[in-house]
Amino acid sequence: MIERDEGRAGGPGLGGTAATPSSDGTPGSRPASDGLSVQGTAIVGVGLVVSQLIAMLQMLVVSRILGPEQFGVFGALAVILLLGSTCLAATQVVVARHVASGRSGRHIGALPVLVVGAVALGLTAVIAPLASRALNLDDVLGVVLVGLTFVPFAITGAQLGLLQGAERHQRLGALYVVSTVSRVGGAILGAWIGRSADTALIGLTIGATVGALLGQLMLVDHPAWGHGEEGSRDFLVEVFHAAHALIVLYALTNLDVLLARARLAPFDAGLYAAGALINRAVFFLPTAILVAAFPRMVAGARNAQRQAVLAVAGLGLLATAVVALLPGLVVGIMAGGQFLAVAPEAWIFALAGAGFGVVQVLLYARMAHHDRRATILLWGGVVALVALGLAFGTSIHALAICSASVAWVVALAGVVWARRNPAPAGAEIVGDDEPVPAPWE
Repeated sequence: MIERDEGRAGGPGLGGTAATPSSDGTPGSRPASDGLSVQGTAIVGVGLVVSQLIAMLQMLVVSRILGPEQFGVFGALAVILLLGSTCLAATQVVVARHVASGRSGRHIGALPVLVVGAVALGLTAVIAPLASRALNLDDVLGVVLVGLTFVPFAITGAQLGLLQGAERHQRLGALYVVSTVSRVGGAILGAWIGRSADTALIGLTIGATVGALLGQLMLVDHPAWGHGEEGSRDFLVEVFHAAHALIVLYALTNLDVLLARARLAPFDAGLYAAGALINRAVFFLPTAILVAAFPRMVAGARNAQRQAVLAVAGLGLLATAVVALLPGLVVGIMAGGQFLAVAPEAWIFALAGAGFGVVQVLLYARMAHHDRRATILLWGGVVALVALGLAFGTSIHALAICSASVAWVVALAGVVWARRNPAPAGAEIVGDDEPVPAPWE
């Protein structure tokens, strides 16, 4: 269904207006449709694609500016940055859940969001000596600089959550682009000025801060920060559980590359890593569908969950078919001609990515209602993939089959679990079993 999304307003707290009107303009009314917004999905999709392309540009440009030695340092620190960025994604999930349930104006203020960033910074500072030694860095400065980015990351995550929960799709897509441009531009400028990984990270931190400031300007009619009533402890608990779920998801979807390093010859492990790029591309391909569907899931709209699962599965299987028809072309585009030896297995990597995409939708459907049992199947998948990979992953083909099998078994198990344990329609689960009526009840 095509809808106008800019007619919706966000809740207050960090930004937005006082209520979320439905299509008839009545604040607090139930949305006119429980299904997905095709227009909103397309708009968010464009924003995500553009931001991903810009993020890829960062590594291409910075690598040429810094050279092999300093870019090696920057690349190693980027791994910590990726792990820590779960604070952005988790904050976005929690804030979007609050907004979509109509509770944001009473519960979310600036302090809890800043505390999330400060905690991530503090934990990074604590592990800085160990991480610097493990990464063979000269000092802890680079790790600390990475930690500093987590404060503006948390702010941006909250801003994205406000816009996502209020279904302000145009501003959401624009903020994805603005925040990425600011961060990448800062990193490139810092690398160009100082010709070192540390100055690139300083630029990235400044760019992320500028992105957070610009993001605040993009929130319409936002009140002053600090008006929320929810305590930092409660908000941190929510963010912690969301981050835990996302970290397990990332572990499940990236574990096969680590198993390849452990089980395969170095050359084959490199080929497997190239194939895994196809896996990741298909996994991230339907992200816009998930972003657009999440607020409807929070509202208890089961049509949104069903449509999202079908759309993500269909898109993933379509991508798998394309890869199966044109494996050499896809591998050449994704990794380069030197990795064409993995082309026969390319469709298996795509199939795994499609399965993991469905797993991600089902995880977010449970997170929409604060279901802390959501990670049980994911942990089961992690254990199964490790066991199968160590036992049977003796070749690229075998390990890829193990990954695809685990992905779809977990996906199908998640579908069965969702049918047997449906989230209550029109209510949000904020604790383990405490329903809170949706705004229209």
